[in-house]
Amino acid sequence: MKVGRRSRELFSARCCGEKARKAGSGFWRSGAVARPGYGVLPGGTTDAAGGARPSPERFVPPVIFPPQTPHNTLGERAVGEGAWRVSWKRKMLVVLLCCPFLLTGCPDKKKTPPASPPPPRIGVSLAGLNKDEDQVIKETMERQKDQVKADLVFADAGGDSLKQGQDVDRFLTEKVGAVVLEAVDPAAARDLVERLSRNQIKVVALNILPADTPVDAYVSYDRNGARALLTKAAAQAGNGGALVLTVAGRDQPEAWITQGNAAGLPVTVREYALGEVAAVSAGKGSVMKTGERPAALLAGDAGLAVAAVRELAAAGSPPSYAGGVGSSKDAFRYVSEGKLGGEVDTRPEEVAQSALQAALALTRKQPLSHQQLV
Repeated sequence: MKVGRRSRELFSARCCGEKARKAGSGFWRSGAVARPGYGVLPGGTTDAAGGARPSPERFVPPVIFPPQTPHNTLGERAVGEGAWRVSWKRKMLVVLLCCPFLLTGCPDKKKTPPASPPPPRIGVSLAGLNKDEDQVIKETMERQKDQVKADLVFADAGGDSLKQGQDVDRFLTEKVGAVVLEAVDPAAARDLVERLSRNQIKVVALNILPADTPVDAYVSYDRNGARALLTKAAAQAGNGGALVLTVAGRDQPEAWITQGNAAGLPVTVREYALGEVAAVSAGKGSVMKTGERPAALLAGDAGLAVAAVRELAAAGSPPSYAGGVGSSKDAFRYVSEGKLGGEVDTRPEEVAQSALQAALALTRKQPLSHQQLV
């Protein structure tokens, strides 16, 4: 019987599949592919054309090859469904072990902290370091600058308003964010404040308010409280009246009169220019007029009080009561010696701290707090 090529292929595949199913081959269950092979065992027959005649009993069964299985991540060849399940579990284990490193990053890598902003720069213009109060203010601010993390630029006007204008120009080149300004001349300070404001620089007025111009903050001791203390003390000393010496532009004569009336003490006010005050405080010039003998002497400046008491004592007519406002070393010494009846301490340490805090708050755009110092 002549068997064609197509019939031989079908017969071979059928035989191979039947044998594989009977044998229960794991390869068959796992999707193995049968590859039919052709061959004749020795003793086989041939047809008339010389071709091989297949014999079912002697036909060589095809070789069953397993499917092409990819390698897993652990470098093993998985065989069967169970092996594939184990491979995926191992993969998940590797992923879980790597998750902490993915979330936290490399533990050895050090993070660079963000750069801190530069400290605020603040200019401080003092009327004159020849005054004890201004020296205390500068020393206090220098002690505080490291604690508050600020860069301070000091300038001493030396009682000269022109020099103070030059100091303000230097502050502009120094790129300060705020200026603490103790004006030498309140009238001349108006131009300085306007110049700073045009350059977006905050201004904190210290002890003296510039004339007819707004400022961002004002820090001073309680002047009304100081006047009230002195006029009350002079009235209690039994004096019929008092002569009050003030600095022009830096004090308010009408306020002295008001406080004197409240205490029942008639008050006469005499003003002195700033240059005159500096001269008499240094022992140059005269404060009192010839033959003048006031019963009580009050002064809005410690330097004026000391100079007037010294002159009256030299003339043999010391006042029954004398007092001043300030934190002068000479004034405190006169109090201890009994030459001055009292000296109102302006507490320059607290004034300096408050002025510095106000300047820092303005540069950092923080709200200001109101505080009254006596």
